[in-house]
Amino acid sequence: MKPIQEMAREAGFQWDLIDEGEGQIWYITQAGLEAFAKLVREEAIANEREACAKVCDDRAFRFFSESPFFVEMHGLADAIREREQA
Repeated sequence: MKPIQEMAREAGFQWDLIDEGEGQIWYITQAGLEAFAKLVREEAIANEREACAKVCDDRAFRFFSESPFFVEMHGLADAIREREQA
């Protein structure tokens, strides 16, 4: 997962470093906040999709590679990952 600060910068947040002890002040707009929410949502969906595909991959290895179940489980994992492209 991307670091939260990276997603904030990608969404257009501006920041000033006050000092090392105090940290940062972030300046955001409504549009920036909406862009940030979209990035966080997309990241969460991508992570969940990959987790589901990994479950299929892991289950596939319970079968012999020639087994139709092995092929089917890998096919499901590929189909889940392809949804990211759509």
